[in-house]
Amino acid sequence: MSLKTKISHYIGSHRFLSRKLRSFQPDISCLTITHKFDLYLDPKDLYGPSYYVMYDKGAAFYHYEESLKAEILQHLPNGGVFFDVGANIGLISLFVSKFHPDAKVFSFEPGSIVGRCLKETIHKNKLKNLSLIQKGVSDHTGLAEFFVDPKSTGGSSLIKVHAGSKNQYVEKIELVSLDDFSKESHVIPDVIKIDIEGAETLALKGASRLISEHSPHLIIEVDHKNFLSNPEFWLETFKHYKVRAIGETEFSEMSTLTEKIRLDFNKGILNRDYSFKPTR
Repeated sequence: MSLKTKISHYIGSHRFLSRKLRSFQPDISCLTITHKFDLYLDPKDLYGPSYYVMYDKGAAFYHYEESLKAEILQHLPNGGVFFDVGANIGLISLFVSKFHPDAKVFSFEPGSIVGRCLKETIHKNKLKNLSLIQKGVSDHTGLAEFFVDPKSTGGSSLIKVHAGSKNQYVEKIELVSLDDFSKESHVIPDVIKIDIEGAETLALKGASRLISEHSPHLIIEVDHKNFLSNPEFWLETFKHYKVRAIGETEFSEMSTLTEKIRLDFNKGILNRDYSFKPTR
């Protein structure tokens, strides 16, 4: 690693420095995580996955969203297919690719910088079981505006009010629905992870055929406010599923979810990761 890169990573892992020196940082940089494995990241990111990697180095690759990754591995069968919707720089996709080398991983990430990071990581490490789909996932295939939060790339979203940063900028991106992607690629996912900052309802509407006909396991970061605006949609979508919050041990009936989320929301908990397990 060059001295320039070391300095860039040092600045990126110290927020007080990064806030002052962000304009001098490169768009992407490379960090060696483990022997012969290089990860590209965004050194300007103050709060997202790139920051955690710069701060925690190789440990972040293993411990970032540890409970969520364990949930994915638990439900992904040998030789299975995993869709990572909202992949960012690919910490979850790459982890699954590494520990499930017989699986096929499809990473959906429309952001230009973090998408470029993931593309470079795939190329540099010659990953054969991981494919980047540099598109946003929604309820239709087409074009859209994507609201990027450069200080917290994990908060970028199709939903403008959700991104909410004064510093956000807009990128024009391509959209795809999971139903359309699955039909065109002839790929059926066994596990789908969705973390797209308030746009998860749109993604689910665009995956209605997959869910009703193939019953994949889904792991979703649920925006509680959005859920409570239309709980009937969620109960209908997952009528053949059970649910548990990540970290809980037992799956419950879907009918219990509305009250749980309402209680969380009243406590100021705005979102949580949930695991949706098919019952058929």
